[in-house]
Amino acid sequence: MGPNKITNSAGTGLTANGELRQYVCHSYNDLSMECDKPTTGKEEDMLHRYIENRVGGPFPLKLQIILKILEEEGNDCIMSWLPHGRAFVIHNSSRFEQEVVKRFFKHSQV
Repeated sequence: MGPNKITNSAGTGLTANGELRQYVCHSYNDLSMECDKPTTGKEEDMLHRYIENRVGGPFPLKLQIILKILEEEGNDCIMSWLPHGRAFVIHNSSRFEQEVVKRFFKHSQV
């Protein structure tokens, strides 16, 4: 058993194979109620470049910046973070395809 796993101390909770179920010990901080920090100069520069479609980058960074741009433009009805902040949702797939994909992603098969 790994260092981050513990067994169920109550003795209940068996797997389908009849083995004692293991649980992962982890800590989780729900940041959904925290306020957004002010945009830094570096973030402003990145936003400006993405708005002008001049910069590529790793997808997670690009996704965060796209979501921030849509929110600042008042277009979070297309795509936004879920309230807990751990995932995003596309609210309007047709507008997402027509406006977001064409603007921020260079695809030849769209």
